[in-house]
Order: sequence, then structure tokens, then C-alpha cells
Amino acid sequence: MLAFKNDISHAVDVLGDMLCNSKYERYHVELEKETIWQELQSTNDDSFETLMENVYYNVYRKHMMGLPILGEIDNIHKINRDMIVDYHQRMYFAENMIMVGTGNINHDQLCDLAEKHFGKLQRTNQG
Repeated sequence: MLAFKNDISHAVDVLGDMLCNSKYERYHVELEKETIWQELQSTNDDSFETLMENVYYNVYRKHMMGLPILGEIDNIHKINRDMIVDYHQRMYFAENMIMVGTGNINHDQLCDLAEKHFGKLQRTNQG
């Protein structure tokens, strides 16, 4: 997330709310699936985007970076709220996250904000 120096507190608050308090309501999941499908269709219609997807696939064929950024079109409609919640519960824990601040940011302030907004996350994967 990009934020100006005076907006750091608000930016970390928004990130913390997104990562720690998401509800993943079924209605919103379905809306987002439609948005992703439309973006994928648009990407497939753009020759430059298609070229870049193919370049990444060929350069990183045996690595996850070679996978399409928006996923496979056949998988988009298979995703459901329960799958997202399960993924969130398995993968969103403190040891899997890094917060980076660059530029003219007060390090101690950023650490304090991270603790305030992410401190309630479990530290390790308990699964």
C-alpha cells in the first residue's frame, strides 16, 4: 500500500482491518469473482498482457511466479467463501507477513502501528 508520511497511521489501520477483520461475505465474494473474471477476459484480449503472461510462464515455468496473476479462468467460478476463509485461517499469521516502510518513515512509529493493528494475529501457524 502506498501512503504519504502523514497518512501512515491510517494506511496501517486500513491494512490491519483488511487482514485481521475481513468477513468475506458471500455476496461480496461473488461480486469479486465476477470482477476477476472480467479482468481476466480483458487481459486475454490484450496482446501485450498475453505476451507478458507467456514470458513469465516460460521464464519461471517451475516456480509459482510463472502462474497467471489472475489465475485460471476455469478456477474462478469454483472458488467459494469457505475456501477463502480456510486459506485465510491457514496462511494469515504473523510469521507469514512482512511490513516494509520505505522513505522518510519513523521506524519506531511503524513498529508501534504494526503491533497495534496486527498484534492480535496468531504468531505461528497452529495447523
